[in-house]
Amino acid sequence: MSCKHKFYAELQLEHLEYEPTTLIIGTFNPGWDNIENSAPWFYGRTHDVHGNQNNNFWDVLPQLYNEPTLIKSSEIKWKEFCFRNKIALTDLIACIDDADPQNPNHLNIIKSFSDDSLVKSFKDFEYVNLVKILQLHPSIRNVYITRSTSQTFWRKSVSSLKKYAS
Repeated sequence: MSCKHKFYAELQLEHLEYEPTTLIIGTFNPGWDNIENSAPWFYGRTHDVHGNQNNNFWDVLPQLYNEPTLIKSSEIKWKEFCFRNKIALTDLIACIDDADPQNPNHLNIIKSFSDDSLVKSFKDFEYVNLVKILQLHPSIRNVYITRSTSQTFWRKSVSSLKKYAS
């Protein structure tokens, strides 16, 4: 059985109620129930299991728009911020098709939330169709990727996007 993205239904932006001008692309947020993924929405694992802040996305992004941090806010506030600033969020990977939730090794890899471990351990990925997103939302003028694309896997995963944007 595969591991779908936790927010799989939102990855293609089909349910947005506004036309975004900015697209921010992350990597993958696993959707298995047995991994204790507390993220209520994109970049929502703002604290680890010990309560330590471990993700600064909702701290930094609002400040780029001269707004206060949203690190301790809710999914509702994050979505309101995105609506107000016409920001859409998606990820590169929609599903890891060769992941097995009954395999303890796969479970540990998925549970680590490590992008590099995912691409080293699995081979069968369903990618988000980034070109289709841009075609359906011509209002998008700015595209940002939250990770370096220097590694071969990540470079390949955004190659169609780069080709389309050229």
